[in-house]
Parts: sequence; structure tokens; C-alpha cells
Amino acid sequence: MPPTPSHPSVPPPRCENCGYEIGTVLESGGPEARCPECGVLLAESAPARRTGTPWQLRISPASYWLTTWGVIAYPVAIFRLMEASGRRAFSLLFVQCLIAAIAFIAPWSGVFVADPVRQLRFARTWGRIAQIFSTVALEVLVLTALLMLGTVLIGFALGAYGKARSGPMPRGTMRSILAHASVGWLVVAGVVWSLLTAWFIATLLLSSSSWSAGSRALAEFSGWLSTRAAQRGAIMLPLIVFGSGAAIVSRLALVGLTACRAANSPETGRLFARNAPQDVASKGEAEHA
Repeated sequence: MPPTPSHPSVPPPRCENCGYEIGTVLESGGPEARCPECGVLLAESAPARRTGTPWQLRISPASYWLTTWGVIAYPVAIFRLMEASGRRAFSLLFVQCLIAAIAFIAPWSGVFVADPVRQLRFARTWGRIAQIFSTVALEVLVLTALLMLGTVLIGFALGAYGKARSGPMPRGTMRSILAHASVGWLVVAGVVWSLLTAWFIATLLLSSSSWSAGSRALAEFSGWLSTRAAQRGAIMLPLIVFGSGAAIVSRLALVGLTACRAANSPETGRLFARNAPQDVASKGEAEHA
């Protein structure tokens, strides 16, 4: 079926179960029409059944938490719920990468570039305090931009992979998949934060205890990290951390590509109206009226 005249760039409707183009069947079928390829009811592929993730429905702290937790805990279910469009994709991508950037930088606040915490202790003027905060804010924004750029590059690579396997993915759908999958950066940032916190607590406990052997071993290891290991760690550690984040983002995006490989965009809702149950059809018509 060719794209509709009112939406010339809208891909033809497909069966979400097998990917078969069902435009002709939608025109001649009724509520009980089934896919000629796999036999699944066409109503099961209606875009109205994809009600949207919490963030797509409403921007709020609660919807952010529900969406983030959903992608981490049950990604297949959340991607099957995701509306196949670019609705609020950029805002979600920005928030995910911004929080991940803050989480990456915060544990290093005492030893980070320019050591803002120590400088803040000795700041004597409001101008100096503002300069320190603006420097940290700039570092967070730069890292946020790099994480967003990394997510986009992952999208280009996965888009080429998906196109070779099952055809091109609509841009709006791909943007939403990447935005939801970008929680992978936050996962890695949380792991790094937890490891640094555990290291800090262990250092305090051993240094204040009578276990001299453990304190000495920890001091020697810390010295090794700050000298010899630091020479290579300055390059290897970021590569390992961001490589791990990219791997998680890619894995979640692959789940999204699989769950949305034949998802129909909201613009095709009218084509499914005659084949959907009355409540679903009414909802689809109301959303696109």
C-alpha cells in the first residue's frame, strides 16, 4: 500500500507480529480481519494499542522514574508500550544524559578538574563562588553533550544494522528507542558511584581500625593507583567506563528495535479504525482528530 496522500512520508501499515504489509487487507477487511501471513488479528497491530510510556504521556519526576525503572527492569514490556513516534524523545534523552553526567562527575568533586570542592572552601568573594559553580556546570553540560552525541552515533550504527536485517526504522521511532535506551549511561554512572563510595568507606574503616596490615595494604594499593596505574588509567578508565555504557545503551536499543520493528505510527490510526474494537477505535480517532 502506498503512503497516504495526507502523510506522504508515513510507512505503510504492517502486522506487528510478522511485519507483513496489511494496507490492502485493512481497506477491505472488518473487525475480524486477520493478517494473511501469520493469522493474527489486524486490530492487534493498531497504533492505539501502544499507549505510550509514562514520559511520553506526561513529563514529571514520577513519569521519569517509572520510565527509567521500566527500561531497566522490563525493557521488552516498556518498548512494546512505547508509542512509535518521536514524541518527547529529545527531552528524555537530554534528561537521561544530564543526570548521568552529574552522577559521573559528583563522586570526583573533591579531586575533579580544578578541584571545585577545595576551591570553594577558600573562596572569599561571590564572584569567585559563581566562577567555581559555572565551571562545574560547564563540565556537566559538556559531558551531557558527549553522552548525547555517543547515543546518536550508536543510533546510526544500529540503524544501519536494522536496515540490513528488516528494513529502515522510521526516524521518530528510532529517536524514541534511543532516548529510552540512554538510561544505560545512568546505569554505568551508578555502578561507578557505588564502587567509589565503597572504596571511600573501606579506606575510612581500615584507617581508623587497629588492623595495621589491611591499612598498609590499602595505602600501598592507593599509592600504586595514584602513580603507575594513573598513567594508563587516564586513558583506559574512561574507555572502560564509557565503553560499558555504550554496550548497555546498544543492548537496550536492540531490544527496542526488536520490539518496535513493525510498530505502526500514530498517523496510521485511521486506517485501523474499522478493524479495531470500538473502544480502541474511538480512542485512536480522538487522539488524531
